[in-house]
Amino acid sequence: MVALRGRQVAARYLEAGDDGSERSRPARDEAGWLSTGDLGARDEDGFVYLAGRADDVINRGGEKVFPQEVEDVLLAHPAVRSAAVVGAPHDRLARCPSRW
Repeated sequence: MVALRGRQVAARYLEAGDDGSERSRPARDEAGWLSTGDLGARDEDGFVYLAGRADDVINRGGEKVFPQEVEDVLLAHPAVRSAAVVGAPHDRLARCPSRW
C-alpha cells in the first residue's frame, strides 16, 4: 500500500453531510501517514511503481482477484490489444448460505 507523509500532504478531508452541512476529518493516521489506496512498490533507486488500487479488488465467492493481474494475463496474448476487467454482481456468489 502506498502512503505519503510530509507538510505538503493534505491533513484533513472535507465531507458534506446529508443535510448539507460540512465537516472535516483527519486524512492522516496518528503517525502522519496518508494512505493513498494505491498498490505499489519502490525499487532500489527509490522509484515508486503503481500496480493498481486496493479498492479495485474483486471478491469472487471469497477469493480476492486483482483486475490488473487478469488484465496482464490477457494482454500477454498476441491477439489481445487492450483489456479492462471489472467486477459485476453474480446471483449465486452474492448470496450468503441460509445457514452457517
